[in-house]
Amino acid sequence: MVMVQCCRSLGCIGEAIVLCQFGPDGGALITTGLQIIDSLRCGENVAFPYTFDSLDGIATFLWNLDLLEALTNLQFFNCSQSKKTTFLRCINQPEVNASNTREILQMTRNKRASEFLRHFSDQILT
Repeated sequence: MVMVQCCRSLGCIGEAIVLCQFGPDGGALITTGLQIIDSLRCGENVAFPYTFDSLDGIATFLWNLDLLEALTNLQFFNCSQSKKTTFLRCINQPEVNASNTREILQMTRNKRASEFLRHFSDQILT
């Protein structure tokens, strides 16, 4: 939760949303991520009015369907067809399908989490 709030206060909203997936399944962090996305939609991002990312590069790191659907709806609301299509492609990927076995979902989560942490550390250190 602390890293999510730090990223959010730095204006790294995309990274904060991805970090929300790192908590226990269906936990409070997913709710926090959905609240962050809702604040972007409603223009209620008064506490953090400046964001320094455009949510473009985070799609490959997402595995939670609730967050992907919320981001798709956000892009629909913003009339951004290309970004909406990007998030829809992520939802349609076989490895994030909710009908998969727990092992496949866990492998997907581990792979995307390690890729994100590598990306995030490169971003912070450079």
